[in-house]
Amino acid sequence: MSPISDIAFTVLRHVSISKSEVKCLDILANNETLNAYEIWKLSDYKHYATILRAIKKLKDKNLVNEIVLETSRNATYYSIKFGSKLYYYLITENEIKAIELLKSESKKFNEFYEGFILAINAHYSLIGIYERIISLTIKNEKYDLEKVIEENASDTIVDYLNDVVNDIVYNRTTYDNEVIQTILYLSKKYTWIYNVTMEKIKGSLDWGKKLYDSYTNIRSMIET
Repeated sequence: MSPISDIAFTVLRHVSISKSEVKCLDILANNETLNAYEIWKLSDYKHYATILRAIKKLKDKNLVNEIVLETSRNATYYSIKFGSKLYYYLITENEIKAIELLKSESKKFNEFYEGFILAINAHYSLIGIYERIISLTIKNEKYDLEKVIEENASDTIVDYLNDVVNDIVYNRTTYDNEVIQTILYLSKKYTWIYNVTMEKIKGSLDWGKKLYDSYTNIRSMIET
């Protein structure tokens, strides 16, 4: 599969939707708020009931917002959630729009994407961000987008650092100095990247010290 097909396959495991549901998301992704009748008129479906069922399923899956206007008829409108729009772009294999959506809403995503993802061609590292946002959306949990980006970015950076450290420890020729230089650059430019990177490194060092102390104690017991 192509990279985007892999991503679509990965995010689909959180929730699957029908063609009529995809059509409703498509319409809502390009319109702010619509009622069920307006969605049906913009679709190519013959039966209004098909759209009504699709909207209900999307609502049950927490993929759309329901807005009830207090009027004489209590009119009900629907809008697409941020995470749902991201999900829609990914399952329809339009990652360019998914990235544009994240860039428009998150300063930290811009910094991470431009400074790290593009710098070392770490495109697959975005999957963790996609999955986290979509998972929280489906669970209908509130989240801080910047915090989600920060947590996933720090995990990604440390994963790459671990690979570099392993290459050095085992004298592998695959050691990638570009990764180190990129992280050094980002840490100096962005305080949040410095903080999360140092926090993760400290955690690894603490674990390494515990491991060293444990082996030292075992050696002492064997030698005595």
